[in-house]
Amino acid sequence: MPCFRQKKIIPLARWASQKGVKPNVAANKAKRQTIPAFRLREKWMIPEEFSPSK
Repeated sequence: MPCFRQKKIIPLARWASQKGVKPNVAANKAKRQTIPAFRLREKWMIPEEFSPSK
């Protein structure tokens, strides 16, 4: 029986502060679609477990 896990989705600003990324840089990356972020009710959201490559 497969076990499906639900990804935890958090606001991009909170994710940026947790990962040490400036919020404006994270927003620009989201707009350019270089990170897996999406808009939900006028707010950028991202999976919590996503880790940026340096």
